[in-house]
Amino acid sequence: MIKRILALFAAVLMLCPVAIYADESDDGIIDCDLPKINDSSITIDGKNDEKQWESAAKVELRQDNTGMWAGMVSIEHYLPVDAYFMWSKSGVYVYADITDNDPVYDGVHDCFEVAFNPGGIIPKEDDLQGMFFMFWPIDDGVAVCTRHNMSEDTKGGIEAENVIARWTETEKGWTIEGIIPWDYICDPERPVYVRKRKTAPLLRGFEIEEGAYLMATVCRLNGDEETQYCAVYRTCTDNYAENFYTDSYNVRFNLGSAIDPPEEESSTSSATETLAKNTSAVQSNDTDNTPTDTFASETDATDKTENSVNYTAFVVIGIICGCIIVFSIGFVIAFLIRKKKAE
Repeated sequence: MIKRILALFAAVLMLCPVAIYADESDDGIIDCDLPKINDSSITIDGKNDEKQWESAAKVELRQDNTGMWAGMVSIEHYLPVDAYFMWSKSGVYVYADITDNDPVYDGVHDCFEVAFNPGGIIPKEDDLQGMFFMFWPIDDGVAVCTRHNMSEDTKGGIEAENVIARWTETEKGWTIEGIIPWDYICDPERPVYVRKRKTAPLLRGFEIEEGAYLMATVCRLNGDEETQYCAVYRTCTDNYAENFYTDSYNVRFNLGSAIDPPEEESSTSSATETLAKNTSAVQSNDTDNTPTDTFASETDATDKTENSVNYTAFVVIGIICGCIIVFSIGFVIAFLIRKKKAE
């Protein structure tokens, strides 16, 4: 009986909330659950100071879990990256904390990159490979994003005009924050190579909903003032990075459940509205060099206050219930011990 009670107590403890981390499976897949958020809760400013980022899925790039390609293997430039991801109805939010001993903010020598294969739809035979997005910090705090491999003509990359991204300098390097719209990740016109021939576009059939997933590879290109790239490395199957065929992508982003309360219909932001708001934030930051939250209207502030009160009440109730359960279990255990001694 006592063993059963202890087992019940352990089960109660397991109900406590925990942070979301990447979990590497036996087949080398890094499994991540991306929380869903409201677009109005994030301001793209190069920082991760919103509470939603605390629940983001994390992917670490280290020397022991990544592979290099193209012979660029400078160990002194093979430095850690902590990347975080969330999703919304507008797109995928990206934040990366990058260690860099000699950063160059010119949009050429230093880069953070992620490539997607929505739902595993793009087969390994596709010569266009995945949907690539490269973030380049430039000297005024704005990050330029380029998108690659939508067609044969865009393998070298074109500017992703609808990607809003910012970066900030840190003591150990720099950070990048941005949102990649779904219509870029799942470009409806992008052909897919299947069985040695181009097919009708397949990505338009990807359902953006909870339970769907994206295969991905997360990359870092690190250069200095004299050399464009000294080390290039990424997450990949068996740490083999020499090609970017989609069967080498070993990060699985599962589109998880919402962590924000539902938005009111009248305040629901479309992808276009979200990008417009973040563009306004970028312009404001460039003017006075002080990050400002252009999302926070009086209505949003009121909603956040109410949500904070509701959340606090929920936590207090949970603590009280937990104390009652623990006290009850302790009382039962003490009673059984006394009864056993009496017998």
